[in-house]
Amino acid sequence: MAIKAATRIGVMEREGTVSESPFYIPMTGPLARPRRTLKHDDTFLVLDSHGDIGASAGGPDGLFHSDTRHLARFELVLNDMQPLLLGSNLRDDNSGLTVDLTNPDIFSGGRIVLQKDMIHIVRTIFLWRATAYQRIGVQNHGDSTARFDLTLLFDSDFADLFEVRGERRPRRGSSLSEIHGPADVSLIYTGLDENVRTTGVHFDPSPTTLSVSSASYRLKLAPQQVASLFVAISCNLPAEQKIPPFFRGLLAHRREMRESTAGAATIGERRDLLERAVDLIAGLIAATRTAAEADTAAGGAAAEAAREATERGFDSVEEAMAAAREEADLAALRSRVSQHDQAMAVVDGQLEELAEVDAGEKLDPGPAEARARESARDREAKSRLAGVAANQLETFRQETERVPRLYEELAPLREAAATSTELDRLAGGRNDRKMKLSIYVLATRLRQVIEAANHHLQRMSNQRYELLYTGDKNGNAMAGLGIEVADAYTSETRPTTTLSGGESFYASLALALGLAEIVQQESGGKKLETLFIDEGFGTLDAKSLDQVMDVIDSLRAGGRSVGLVSHVEELRNRIPAQIRVASSRRGSTVTVTAAFPEPSPGLLARG
Repeated sequence: MAIKAATRIGVMEREGTVSESPFYIPMTGPLARPRRTLKHDDTFLVLDSHGDIGASAGGPDGLFHSDTRHLARFELVLNDMQPLLLGSNLRDDNSGLTVDLTNPDIFSGGRIVLQKDMIHIVRTIFLWRATAYQRIGVQNHGDSTARFDLTLLFDSDFADLFEVRGERRPRRGSSLSEIHGPADVSLIYTGLDENVRTTGVHFDPSPTTLSVSSASYRLKLAPQQVASLFVAISCNLPAEQKIPPFFRGLLAHRREMRESTAGAATIGERRDLLERAVDLIAGLIAATRTAAEADTAAGGAAAEAAREATERGFDSVEEAMAAAREEADLAALRSRVSQHDQAMAVVDGQLEELAEVDAGEKLDPGPAEARARESARDREAKSRLAGVAANQLETFRQETERVPRLYEELAPLREAAATSTELDRLAGGRNDRKMKLSIYVLATRLRQVIEAANHHLQRMSNQRYELLYTGDKNGNAMAGLGIEVADAYTSETRPTTTLSGGESFYASLALALGLAEIVQQESGGKKLETLFIDEGFGTLDAKSLDQVMDVIDSLRAGGRSVGLVSHVEELRNRIPAQIRVASSRRGSTVTVTAAFPEPSPGLLARG
């Protein structure tokens, strides 16, 4: 373990090197690294507590997608040295990892050029849609300018899970690595099955130097300065599909995680769901085992059935099955036999009675003939009713035959009505996003304004803030024109209401400038030659005021005039061309305190 003396003597900067105390023992070696795991759908990431992949050879580290390791190494080094771990925080739902690192003592020519703990590195990592996102935030906590190289080393072996666990394959496919432009590398593997698997590595901003296995940034940071580097590693992403930026991906990832855990509000509930899933899998395994046992029993039963059929005089089981009858059929046959026996018993009884009848006795047929005539009349009446019913049935069929044809004729009207109903639903806000058509059009315009405004906001906020369009709906309300702020210092997004007064001012100014640029573009490039900005400068400190004034000065390019309406004394001292308006009981007076420069326009301040 490295040891640092309690007192440093004679530490000073001289020509890019630092002389160390004779009692100072430098820290250079890494400590043990526990493993961390992230997962999203069919993609999971195994990395160490530093956020590295494959820093220790032969381990299970890697970015895995569909049971294939798409990245076997991704390691961060400073001047070819591994950084030291300050802390590692894994989210409760294993959806994100945040790692805090610092630099060890870095030597050059036998002398320390960068003391330990001067550079703070924050790595923010998450998985979303087969892509591993990473933001590397670097800040100089020293009192002098720091110069160093930050290098990212990467590689892929495209091994499957069996190879990762130690299985040796006699043959493998072919690998290829390609560089696409200044910021993209493709790692390609064609397997023996002719399937092509790709790993895309995208850097933002572009590295100082880029190869098929490394990307290096030559960084120069002033005291307290912050730099942000972004890396996106995609698995089998189509060439035409673009990777969303880090903060947009993070916002969509957090929203998706909230929606996916809507049915399980706590980790305990999710654990219960997983345990129930394990029980179901165990039940499936038991059912499979039972099915196998039943198959074996069925084979034995078939042999027993063949033996039984042979013993009962059948040539085969099929013949016995053809002769078999269902229990219902047997019951019907038994019923018919029983009815026949009963009919035979009745006939036998009648024959016995007729045996005692005197054949010479005369019978009167009158009553029987009367009943026969009555039955004939009844049959005739029922025949007439049957004829009427048949005529009515034929009429009904003739009328109903037209219904299908009429229904088909109405098909275009039904389709038009369905289309109109759907358009009314979508335009009226009764859709998944609960957004009206008018709001959707404004949201599209707002995205253009935000994109243009971010160029000014990042400059005014020293690359700290970026505006993000959310458009989230709130409860049952219609979706609106929501905006959030991405803070590069914390790698978090938050509402615009959390901005301070000065921050709100230059966020509003950036939006106004972005809107002006979009209006200029939409009007055929017609110039806006004069721009007035009214108040808000009193909320800015001196540094923020300087940054805002730099942006305002840049607006004067191309002959544009910018007027500032303000009561801030600092602006009066900075701007020579002024028009002061003073009010009194007798009215207002206008005083021009400096002549306007001709012919080039300048800044105009109004007191």
